[in-house]
This record gives sequence, structure tokens and C-alpha cells, in this order.
Amino acid sequence: MSSINVTAAIDRFGGDSDIYLEMVQTFIETADTDFARLKPQLNLGQYQQVALTVHRMKGALATLGADEFVKEAGELEKALKQVHSAPGNAPAGNAPAGNAPADINPAADKKSLTDQLQKAGALYAKALVELKAIAAEGRTQT
Repeated sequence: MSSINVTAAIDRFGGDSDIYLEMVQTFIETADTDFARLKPQLNLGQYQQVALTVHRMKGALATLGADEFVKEAGELEKALKQVHSAPGNAPAGNAPAGNAPADINPAADKKSLTDQLQKAGALYAKALVELKAIAAEGRTQT
């Protein structure tokens, strides 16, 4: 069963399946580079950068119909923003005062974030395989 909602995605392109297929191809050409950077950035504590990249990827895949990834990426993005804005974890002037829950512990949460990134990565890989098949077949009907 496909996790890509092609019909809804094509609707976002005004029903133009050719434009949809062009966007799929464009995404495929840049996909591996983006996701490969996330784990090293997470390990370095670059939570804001990871959140921004996840947000961008989430938007692109939402447009292309990868709903499973979008849901998981949203949860990951939220967790990253909470950890980033935790007191003592954000660069000065980079997080709004009083915005982070007091119980956020970046060191303890790193494993949780890594686990969420791994789960998002599995869904990302699944969506990428399906998008590659769609592009190869020129298929826009599910």
C-alpha cells in the first residue's frame, strides 16, 4: 500500500500531473543530501538547524503527498524546538524568554530526539522509494 497520497498532491498543483511529476523529480535530486546532514547536526546539538531542515523537508513532502512522514516530522520538529529553546541551550537572544518548559533536559532528550529522527528517517526513506517509483513510471494514478 502506498503512503503517498498522489491524488491529493496533484490537486495541490491544480490537477496538473506533469507539474507534480516535475516536482517529484526535483525533490528526488536533492533528497539524500538534506537528510544525511541531520544526524551529525543533531549530535552537535544544532537543534534549531535540524528543526529548520526538518520543517523545509516536511513542507516539500506535504506538497508531494507523503502524509506519514509529515506527521512524524511535525512531532520531531516540535521536540527540537522545545529542546532548542530550553534555558542554557539556545544561543543568547535566540529563544524567547519563558518559552521552554522547565523540565526539558537536552542531554537526556538527545536519545529521544535521535530515536524520533530515526523513525522519521524510516518514513522518509519509504516516501523516497515510492516517489522514485512514481517518477520512474510517470505514474500519477494510485
